[in-house]
Amino acid sequence: MEIKKIMELVIKQSIDRASQSLSKIIRTGTMIEVEHIEVINVSQWTEQIMDKGEIEMLGSMLSLEGDFSSKFLFLIKVKDAFILNDLMIRNSPGTTTSLDYFTKSTIQEIGNVLCGSIANTFSKDFNISMWPSVPLLLDDYLGSIFSNFITEGAAADNIIWLIETKFLVVKVHIECELYLILNTENFARLQKLLNKEGK
Repeated sequence: MEIKKIMELVIKQSIDRASQSLSKIIRTGTMIEVEHIEVINVSQWTEQIMDKGEIEMLGSMLSLEGDFSSKFLFLIKVKDAFILNDLMIRNSPGTTTSLDYFTKSTIQEIGNVLCGSIANTFSKDFNISMWPSVPLLLDDYLGSIFSNFITEGAAADNIIWLIETKFLVVKVHIECELYLILNTENFARLQKLLNKEGK
């Protein structure tokens, strides 16, 4: 099976689990859509992000270590993070009005939960050992956050495999994004592990 088909299989199942985890901790439904699973040129993609303008965002970035190392990023607009924080701590949406320690901790923890769900899916469903690092909170403009994320995950040839996913929190109609950069050096090992399991 070609590597893209393998990744679509593994990622879809992983992201579905992550969506379920997010729904549980905020006690409201989420819809998920995988936007892209593709090889991209880092320079071109960075330019596209910069073209979106200076949007203030919060991000939770982690590394996935083990049999298939990757980089993970959960992104949300600051104003939407206020609402997500209210849902998380069971306040009425609109209660949080400023960026404080609790809101930042909420986004950091959500990134940790989502990344952990992905790692668990790889481990339990596909017998691929993975574990997340401690989450790093990023509070900056979109371009700066994404540049940091891309730079850490980029290969020497300036080409990466990128997964882009969008979540919609239905109750309050806010969007958040989840990105994975896949380490292509581990593709052969991943394929071998999946073939061994008969996936």
